[in-house]
Amino acid sequence: MQISVVIPSKNGLHHMKECLPTVLAAAKKSTVPVTITVVVGDSSDGSMKQAPALFPQVKFLENPKHGASSARNFGVEAAQGEWICFFDNDVFVEEDFFNTAQKYFLPAELF
Repeated sequence: MQISVVIPSKNGLHHMKECLPTVLAAAKKSTVPVTITVVVGDSSDGSMKQAPALFPQVKFLENPKHGASSARNFGVEAAQGEWICFFDNDVFVEEDFFNTAQKYFLPAELF
C-alpha cells in the first residue's frame, strides 16, 4: 500500500511553510510509503521557485489550469499510491495521522 497526498495551492507559500512540516513528519512516521505532491496554480508569490528548495522531499507541479478542483485532478494524474489523500495548503496533521487513517482503508477488492 502507498498513500499519495495531493495539496492544491494558489499563493500559499506562507501556509505551506507551516503545513508541510507536519505532513512530512506524519509521512516519516507512517508504516507505509507516503508521497506528497503540491499542485501550484496561478500563483504570484514565488511558490514554484521557493517551495521546492525548502521542501525537496515534496513533488511540486505547476497546474496549467485554474482552480482547486483542477489542481486536485492534476495531482491525481501524477499520483502513484493506491490511496489518495487530499489536504489544503493550510492543514496541520498529527504525527500519527497516516497510521491512524490506515485502519479505515478498505482493500480495493471489496469495492
